[in-house]
Amino acid sequence: MTESRDEKPPLHPILERMVAEDLLSRDVAEDVCASAQRHNPLFGEVMVTSRVLRMGQLMKVLERQACDPSARLGEVAVELGFCTETDVRWGLTKQAELCRHPLEELNERGLVSQGALLQFLVGLIKRNEKLAAEGFRGVAFQPRPVAG
Repeated sequence: MTESRDEKPPLHPILERMVAEDLLSRDVAEDVCASAQRHNPLFGEVMVTSRVLRMGQLMKVLERQACDPSARLGEVAVELGFCTETDVRWGLTKQAELCRHPLEELNERGLVSQGALLQFLVGLIKRNEKLAAEGFRGVAFQPRPVAG
């Protein structure tokens, strides 16, 4: 699959919850998600800027990936001998560190007061702690069902 910044990203689960609780409109949440996504580095960019791969190697990986869109960039790079699985894991970790969370974007743009954001996050944490105490594993970001 080729990397693209133009596709509309899915709404982040936390922002989905904020929409459900009327803290944000869906349009604002989608804009915040898209803006945060545009600031996120592509895996190939991380690997080249970190000098794990050279640009020519990345181009060869992308050519191979074009023939098999389901192939993952890191897997192809390892298959071609351009890097190791450890390099790929490092690159994925680095990419995650560099990614911008939608809440960072929301906060910097001042679209929700810090008090409202803190109150929302504390409520989310309390709900998840309650679920954890009841034996649920994971994080429950999904909006609560609306009573009809």
